[in-house]
Amino acid sequence: MRSVVASQEVARQPADAIGLQLRHQMAAGQPLVLADLMRPELVRRGSEVQMLLDSPGIVLTARGQATESGAVGSYSASSPQYEERVLDRLGLTREDISTQVVARDRHAALLGAIALAGAGLERFATEVRHLQRTEVLEAAEPFRAGEQKGSSAMPHKRNPITTERISGLARVLRGNASAALENVALWHERDISHSGAERVILPDSTILLDYMQQLAITVIRGLVVDPQRMRENLELTHGALFS
Repeated sequence: MRSVVASQEVARQPADAIGLQLRHQMAAGQPLVLADLMRPELVRRGSEVQMLLDSPGIVLTARGQATESGAVGSYSASSPQYEERVLDRLGLTREDISTQVVARDRHAALLGAIALAGAGLERFATEVRHLQRTEVLEAAEPFRAGEQKGSSAMPHKRNPITTERISGLARVLRGNASAALENVALWHERDISHSGAERVILPDSTILLDYMQQLAITVIRGLVVDPQRMRENLELTHGALFS
């Protein structure tokens, strides 16, 4: 733990305050000065503690009671009423049936939904890839002339690299969903074999889906459509297409 010199200087770097304990109660919006912080002290069970923690994009103040047990959900360290108050403040609901871990079928359902969303994006991407084939060429991805290169061997080509990327990443999402299903069955409902996989598949899947959506939006906004080629392709069968 880094040492902090007490002063009236405002703590301008939030990262410097992470893990430190507040000396006294502070009001929301009150400037945080270094004199308000101190190194964490050893506390006994039941003691009230207030510390700073890091959450994505924001520094939060956490306040609660120190506990030394209760990992199996037996309420040996806190009461159901205390749990209800905390969950209500966070806008969460209690897990009806839990052991040392929350059942991983919830996580599997999330990653399954993400994989399904990825499959929908892949369906769109596959259609664009087909329409960009030379013998079809009814639509094509946007191409940045002067900035983007074609094939490394044949520069005159315009490969559908963006939609191909979407198709490839959709397979990764399906693989992650499969791993999530493997995480559902745990030994005696308490082993942590799921942990190592979830540290990879949960952030990767959510980030990948967001990235794939942005790629699809870019393709749609710049999609090059050739109505004349569409008409020519329709007339190749001399009307047999409509029979």
